[in-house]
Amino acid sequence: MNKELITSAAQYWANFFSNPKYSDKMNGGLDGFDSILATFSRLSLNESIQILPEQIENFKKSIEDYLEKELLKEKTPIILSTDWYPEFPLSSFLVENNLPGTYFPNKTIMFIYKDRYSVQNLGKEFSFYPK
Repeated sequence: MNKELITSAAQYWANFFSNPKYSDKMNGGLDGFDSILATFSRLSLNESIQILPEQIENFKKSIEDYLEKELLKEKTPIILSTDWYPEFPLSSFLVENNLPGTYFPNKTIMFIYKDRYSVQNLGKEFSFYPK
């Protein structure tokens, strides 16, 4: 089992809480005034939420535990994704740890295999492991 891959994949999602980002890319490809409104909505929601470091660590652990179990099976890829909001199983990890889904980019999908993962936003690959 590739523990480094699992840790890296979980950290990818956890980083959105510790280092929030706002851009057209984060807004599912919206641009112009629509993107400004989406960013304002995210900022307004996120500003009122207090997130504790323990919540982020527990969220990360939830993803790692899930990936460890799933990677033992022969079925790949494992998919963690968002459309306009995080989809299952990512959404269940958020609920489990009392975290909002508004920190994640829209229209993003992570394909996880036994030896690698790639992340695409609007169909364009922009992050992968190993680098």
